[in-house]
Amino acid sequence: MLSTFIRVAVALSSAAILCSCGGNSVAETQQSTPEGLFSGTYAVTMTQSSSANKVTCAHNVLTFVEASGTVYTFYPSAADPAVVTTADQGSLSFSGGVMASANTLELNLPGSTTLGCPGAITPSGVYSYGMNGTYVVGSTLTETLIYPSADANGWTNSTTTLNSATTPVTTMVYDIDYQGVQNLATLAGTYTGMVGTSQKKEAATFTISPPSVPANGGNALGVSLLAGTGASGCAYTGSVSPLYKGNGYTVLITSGPSPCLLPNQQFSGLMYLNAKTNILYTFAPNQARTDGVIFSGTRS
Repeated sequence: MLSTFIRVAVALSSAAILCSCGGNSVAETQQSTPEGLFSGTYAVTMTQSSSANKVTCAHNVLTFVEASGTVYTFYPSAADPAVVTTADQGSLSFSGGVMASANTLELNLPGSTTLGCPGAITPSGVYSYGMNGTYVVGSTLTETLIYPSADANGWTNSTTTLNSATTPVTTMVYDIDYQGVQNLATLAGTYTGMVGTSQKKEAATFTISPPSVPANGGNALGVSLLAGTGASGCAYTGSVSPLYKGNGYTVLITSGPSPCLLPNQQFSGLMYLNAKTNILYTFAPNQARTDGVIFSGTRS
C-alpha cells in the first residue's frame, strides 16, 4: 500500500554566534538567508503495513544551506560517520523567515536502509520530494518533507524529527564551522571511503591536489584538481573551488568510460570537509538530475 512519507525536521537551536575570524555575528554575516551548516540526529518510528511491525531508529543528519538557497543534506551512518549512502539536494525559495522547495532530489545508493531503519530497505535510485518550512537567520530551521510514496517493502507512516545527540528535545544545531575559512591547500590530500551512484556503490580513493590554479585577478579563490578510483576500476576526474561564501566547495566531477556504470557523465555539487574529523562529504547530481555521485571518506 502506498502512502505519503512526512519527515518533520524541527530546529530550535542556538542564538547568533560570533564569528571567530571577523567579529560579525551569524545574523550579520548571513543577512536574511537560511544559509548555514546544521547537524544533529533524527528519531523515526516506522510501521510496515503488511505486518504492523514498528521500528524506531535514529540517524545522523548534516545539512549545508548555501547563501544562494541551494541545500545539501547528508545522512552519515550512526555506526561510522564517514559512510554516507543517502544524500539530498534542492533549491530553496525563501523570504521573511519562510522557505520552500518543490524539487529536492534524493539519491539512495544500492542497499541503503530507509531512514536508517534496519530491515527497511529503499531500492537504489533517485527520488524527489517537496518541502515547506521556516527559518530564523543563523539559529533555526523547521522543515516538513513530503515523499510521494512508501518504499518497496511497505514501510509507511514515517515521521522523522531532527534531534540533538543527547536529549529528546527536537534540536538541530548551527555549526560555527560554516564560517570557517576555506583553504584548498588544507583540503588537499587523499581520502579513502565509498563512492556510489544509483547503479553501484564501492570502496574508493579520492585525491585532491594542492591548488593547480592559484588565486589571481580572474579567479580570487583558486582551483584544485581531483582524481578518484573505485574498486571496480571506475575512474573519476574533476575540479574543486571554494564557494564564494560559506566553508564549502563547488565540485565538478566527470566519470570515466567502462567499467563505470554511468560512463562519461558530468556531475556538479558540493564538497564539505569536517576539519575536526577529517571526513569529506560530497554529493554531485548530474545536470538532468536523474542520478548523482556520492563520495564520503576519511583523509589518510
